[in-house]
Amino acid sequence: MGDFNNHPDFPKTKSGSGTFEHKTFVIEKKMKEHQYKVIEIWDDRVDHIAMFKAIGALWVKQKKVDEFIIHQVFESKFDGVPATITRYAL
Repeated sequence: MGDFNNHPDFPKTKSGSGTFEHKTFVIEKKMKEHQYKVIEIWDDRVDHIAMFKAIGALWVKQKKVDEFIIHQVFESKFDGVPATITRYAL
């Protein structure tokens, strides 16, 4: 995804500099540029899923998007077995 800490548009006052902040920065930037009605993301980090649920619900409530869909990916522990995916539609 890249390091957006030094990106000229990355808010210097944004708390944290982790990957979740980078992901939401990119999503918000693309939402402003393209007026998306549906945001659909895939992530495997439990902490990110919880935060995306909160921000997705807020954006739907604020009518920034019509739908926010999260696909939580669970990596398989066995070779040759596909990942498991749980879908959350907000």
